[in-house]
Amino acid sequence: MDTKDEKCVMVIDSSLPLGIIANTAAIMGITLGRERPDVVGADTTDRTGRRHPGIIAFPVPILKGSPETIREIREKLYQPEFEGLTAVDFSDLAQGCKTYEEYAEKMLAAYSRHCPLSASDIILLEGMNLYPEKFLRLVNQYYNKRRACVSPAMQERLTAAAGEQENGRRLREILQGI
Repeated sequence: MDTKDEKCVMVIDSSLPLGIIANTAAIMGITLGRERPDVVGADTTDRTGRRHPGIIAFPVPILKGSPETIREIREKLYQPEFEGLTAVDFSDLAQGCKTYEEYAEKMLAAYSRHCPLSASDIILLEGMNLYPEKFLRLVNQYYNKRRACVSPAMQERLTAAAGEQENGRRLREILQGI
């Protein structure tokens, strides 16, 4: 792993309480490790033979910034000249959620306030958020066949995968009623 040209920095809202700052850095670090596993060093062992998982291979300074500065940086990173950069963000909306499912639901609600979604759109998007591997596999199958339209069989698979989300929601409602 050649990391001599790698740079990483976290910019976190300085007005947040210390515990939230630490949580934000931890969440962003986990996401960075998922996005860039190549920058995590090999496991090591200490003199007693105990294994220690690999850590990132270069320093990650944490800088403070205002919400406005962080928003400006994020907007710049959306520009085409930064397309190859790995950018990890962690929104206020995400910070306030206890589960990934809650985050996905709040994200969809926020999105639909700006661009209303149909009930079937919501089911499809929730399924994509909760079962991303399955949807990516189906999308890759579709893309690799290079079809100009969605075949009835592919439409059926996507609908079935989205239906799993609806079944999960119904089960949660039943269980909450018990």
